[in-house]
Amino acid sequence: GQSRARRHGQCCEECVSPFGSCTSNGIVRYQDEMWKGSACEFCVCDRGQVSCQTGECAKVECAQ
Repeated sequence: GQSRARRHGQCCEECVSPFGSCTSNGIVRYQDEMWKGSACEFCVCDRGQVSCQTGECAKVECAQ
């Protein structure tokens, strides 16, 4: 069973699996949901665990 839920920041409901949901900063996240953590961090809910990774920044070349 899936159930209807509204993901954080979304206006419409969708079907989500209640199994493997996560809580991050008081917000319920669902299996495979991705969100931006801090400025350079991306997080995903994976089988009940929040997993975050830091994104790589491209090298910036500025005119002299």
